[in-house]
Amino acid sequence: MKKIILSISLAFIASSLLAQKAEIEAANSAFQSKNYTQALEHAQAAETKLTSNRTIEPKLLADFYKNAATAAKNAGKLALAAKYYGKLGQLESKPYYESKNKDSKQTEYFWNKAEAEKITSAGNYSRLKERKPQTSYMRELGNEISDKANQSLAQANDAFNAKNYNLSGDKFLESYYLTQALGNPNDILKYYAGVSYLQTKDQIETATELLQELIDDGFTGVQERYYAQEKDSNNEVSFGSKADMDAQVKLGLYKNPRIEKTESLEEDLYSNTVYGYYNTKQYEKGIEVAKKGLAKYPDNENMNQLLSGMYYNSGNSAEFIADLENKVKNDTATAIDYFNLARQLEDDGKENDIVRNYYKKSIEKDPNFSSAYLNLAYNIISEEKPYVEAMNNNLGTSAKEKKIYKENQEKRVVLYKEALPYLEKAYQISPDDLVVIRVLRNSYDVVGNDDKFLEMKKILDEKESQ
Repeated sequence: MKKIILSISLAFIASSLLAQKAEIEAANSAFQSKNYTQALEHAQAAETKLTSNRTIEPKLLADFYKNAATAAKNAGKLALAAKYYGKLGQLESKPYYESKNKDSKQTEYFWNKAEAEKITSAGNYSRLKERKPQTSYMRELGNEISDKANQSLAQANDAFNAKNYNLSGDKFLESYYLTQALGNPNDILKYYAGVSYLQTKDQIETATELLQELIDDGFTGVQERYYAQEKDSNNEVSFGSKADMDAQVKLGLYKNPRIEKTESLEEDLYSNTVYGYYNTKQYEKGIEVAKKGLAKYPDNENMNQLLSGMYYNSGNSAEFIADLENKVKNDTATAIDYFNLARQLEDDGKENDIVRNYYKKSIEKDPNFSSAYLNLAYNIISEEKPYVEAMNNNLGTSAKEKKIYKENQEKRVVLYKEALPYLEKAYQISPDDLVVIRVLRNSYDVVGNDDKFLEMKKILDEKESQ
């Protein structure tokens, strides 16, 4: 039985590999016929399966990426063309490794030596051999690709400054893939593509994927700048690489070389990635990244707020409360943290004294936090329920009923008088908030301040009629 299962498995794999090769050959054939749309369709169909296929010959794979890039370029899909050029450049920039799988009788190819050694040592393979790249297409295309990379970067900068973030994202990514094709990938271009897409309405998920890839790759954004003074004029000049600078200094043309490092972008990278996960409602992934980011940058307010929001939105109230209480304990809680903790504890039925204390702490942190004043007033007023019930149950004309009604009415008035200063402050901060106006109007009615009641009623009527 095991042999039958194995045979079926091998047959399935073999047919799958043949299908992938057929797609590649179909893409190359369509390209030769200048049917670029069809070539791209076959290319994209084949590419989705290439990562698991180690039997594609390097020459066939290089032809595939070259033709796919040209087809995409001729079809006007420049970002996709740049991506294919980038993959072609990776193939041609380093040696590959091959070994024969003695079970399948297939030769397998690897572009990562460590991976090749791991797989072949664990299976029934022949001795691993190192090979040089079979093609050099990128050497022929180098000048054209370099010019296009610079052109794309200029377009990206212009689009970003014009706040056309969809276009700037496309062009930064295009420039990134092209520099990758040239063997000199500049990850900061990928970062700016992600930041651009993050400010669009329809590409936030793409942005998050790009930024997450950079985190996985250990990107920090720190770059080195190379400077030296011209010997005769003492003017400082920048160099493209340390090797260039060192060579000019060695020749005696320049002096006083120095290296300057740019600021790290890692904190922003983590913060922006968490923001992307939050906005695409991928809370589990976002929480994981936020925790890693906050382990490095514990004072980042944006990540702290987003982490709390993701706990709350994912329904994980226990973690949400624990996170906020930890911030309170460490004296890092913001006004919003105190507000959110008060609101969550209130929803969970915590004692009002504790809830109110956190609302007041929120107000201490931000005296203009209108919602904190409003929610504090709500919490105070919420104790009116037994008084209102007692009043409704004693609407009769007997002396006893009148006494009970009056006692509870007075208790209710005391609550509203306590809440009024907070409501008035909320109105002062947010005079156009209809909820605040409505609650304030009703409160004046309860305490018997007829003039203020009529004033707020008029304001509310006018605003609701607009």
